[in-house]
Amino acid sequence: MVDSCRLASTIRFAKQPLVAPPSLLLLPLFLHWLSLAESSPGDLQQHSLAQAADRLAEQALESLVRPGALISADGSHGGPSLEDAQHSLEAGGRHGLLALLYLAGVPDVRGRLDFPWGFPRNISSGMEHLAKAVSGPRKRVGDGGGDPWAFSVLGLLLSLGWPGLDELRLEVMPGPEVRVVNPSALLSLAQSARQSSKGSSGQKPSRRTKAFDRAGAAYWEAAERKEPLGSIAFASLVRRGLTEVPMEWEWDASKDDREVELPVLARAPEVLVARGAALGSSSPERACRALGTMLGVATEASHNEQPLLDKAALTWKAWRHRQQRMPEDEEWELTKEHVEFVRHAADVVKEPEKMREMAAIHFTGHTEGKVEQNKEKAESYWAQAAKQGDVWSAWHAALSFISDGRHEAAEPFLDIVGNASAGPLTYMAVHFKHRIGIGVPKDPQLAGLFLKASADLGNSNAQLILAHSYMGYRHGNMAGVEPPGGDNKAAALVYYKAAAANGRLVPKLNVALLTAQGADPEVRDRGMQCVLAYRQLADVVHTAHPGAHLLFAHARRAYDLGDSEGSRLRFALLSDGGFLFAHLNAAWLWDQESASQHAYFYQRRAASSGHPLSMSDLSARLIRTATALSESDSSQISETRLLQASAYRWSALAAEQGDARGIFDQAFMLQFGLGVAQNETLARELYGQLLGGGSGWPARVAALSWLGFSQARTYFLSLRDSSREVVEAATTAAAALADGARTFMAAVGASVGLIPQKKDASSSDAS
Repeated sequence: MVDSCRLASTIRFAKQPLVAPPSLLLLPLFLHWLSLAESSPGDLQQHSLAQAADRLAEQALESLVRPGALISADGSHGGPSLEDAQHSLEAGGRHGLLALLYLAGVPDVRGRLDFPWGFPRNISSGMEHLAKAVSGPRKRVGDGGGDPWAFSVLGLLLSLGWPGLDELRLEVMPGPEVRVVNPSALLSLAQSARQSSKGSSGQKPSRRTKAFDRAGAAYWEAAERKEPLGSIAFASLVRRGLTEVPMEWEWDASKDDREVELPVLARAPEVLVARGAALGSSSPERACRALGTMLGVATEASHNEQPLLDKAALTWKAWRHRQQRMPEDEEWELTKEHVEFVRHAADVVKEPEKMREMAAIHFTGHTEGKVEQNKEKAESYWAQAAKQGDVWSAWHAALSFISDGRHEAAEPFLDIVGNASAGPLTYMAVHFKHRIGIGVPKDPQLAGLFLKASADLGNSNAQLILAHSYMGYRHGNMAGVEPPGGDNKAAALVYYKAAAANGRLVPKLNVALLTAQGADPEVRDRGMQCVLAYRQLADVVHTAHPGAHLLFAHARRAYDLGDSEGSRLRFALLSDGGFLFAHLNAAWLWDQESASQHAYFYQRRAASSGHPLSMSDLSARLIRTATALSESDSSQISETRLLQASAYRWSALAAEQGDARGIFDQAFMLQFGLGVAQNETLARELYGQLLGGGSGWPARVAALSWLGFSQARTYFLSLRDSSREVVEAATTAAAALADGARTFMAAVGASVGLIPQKKDASSSDAS
């Protein structure tokens, strides 16, 4: 097996993003040309049909979630319909994507799973297409028309323990290559959509403690075929210890203390704490194994970043349906009324800030506001606002013109920014003028000096370009720049890290590869190099992989339109890929169905990924389960104690990361001895931590609840006893003052002729 750690060291750095050396680039191109030359005309035609089908399906799916797609009441949007996409996919032989679409379905704007603007859910059709997709020898995606979804969908079904797949056999052929021996077994599956969505109930128990890991093998084959989502899922499963493929093709079920073969969903992942280190000793080795697989999809994700635009909303594609948790509103998505307000302020009142906001709306588009994506209109608003002195609008206009090569059009806007006191933007504008020769002679040295000044003040564009320049690149955005001091790999890493900290994707990719190559002097341990490099690559993928985010958008859209079933299936695949929000959303969706076991599995994944809130939620879930078990069956004492002990471990992990709720739960369980030996002293210390200034008011309120007061009761009683004499003296003095006041008021009343009313004994006693 190829060492995935050594694999990364063969990659060189380039401009945007990293690419292999020219010799390595030419080889796959030559092999691809050779394969096409040896192909028959029929093969070439089928390959063309497949590529056309991919593009048409992508357009149809993107049109449903793209900002600026104007969708009518009947669901039409001016683009291809899903019915058109279905015909094209059939002709192109894209059976993997057809399988996913038939299994998950796509609702139209009215929530109906039907053509032409939706896609029907049909389990039988989905299985038929999946059987076709996984039949035959391996073809890599992009090399001869490999299906980009075939083994990814199969891996998903096996991961969930989809019912009826017990007889499906996968074997490792010479190469190695994973083949489905009997794809006809897929044709026997014709469960209803409702049964299918609950396929995660598990496979039939096998009395073997070890069994061939079919789910891991399917995802491995997907990664070998360069299927994007399958590659992400396989790398994530390896990293989290959920598969031993390919080093061991078997899954040891004894790890989960059960003598049965478990679906991936039911397997317990390794716990990774927030700082990226792992609690398991095998984690660094797993990170090294997963690194090579994650590299390809991370590179693909980095292409989603536009190289010059600074504004975060313009960095990568922003779909209308994002990945936030289900109950939350989409704060980023402006309402139609707000768009009209901004339009009025920009067009009538001519407010520069609203012009800039309207430019951003036109740049991305806005479906609800009936604003189509239009870069020219965005540039027009930027230009108008810039003429009124808005520096940020001038900057965006200049970058937009420069990115299109319209240097003369950019000059007046660069002058506005260059003459303003705008810190890093001013230096960056002067850098562009000297680098390109806009209004001044070209001067690479001056361009490099101003570039470094901007980078040192925090501009992410400057940091990225300067880092590339220090790596020795003099083309593209680095053409005409000489970095101060010349090429310097160590300086390049410094600025790559700075740009990565500012959220840029390509620098994160480069930091990962430099770290994996051992170029970071601060990270000498080989295992930690892999751990940190994998974390950076995964962050790039989770932030901006186009295929994953499109799947996220449709999962969220399906939920919004009432199709929780389709939403759950999409989130299940993304959860296998290690996406935190997919874990959270899937858990929440299953809780809405009162399917606590499924929700528990996904919540455990979120907690194991190092999410403190999920750790606390999981602890509370386990405590509730233990309480319900003890109340329903008092004989289950040992099982109840195991659940309580597990709950305590999760609370302790959350507390270690500073989570206030985790600290409180840990203190509570220590106070009453739930899942751990009773320790009131430590419980008091933890309650005291919550009373500090940094834990937030909800935590302080919790700590000052009756639970917290019960710990402080002894202190307050002793304080009362020690000050009893003072309190009694104060009480006597207060009584004397009250008597004097009453005497004084009676005298005043008599002097003005007021007659005090008599009170009988009963009223006095009552008073």
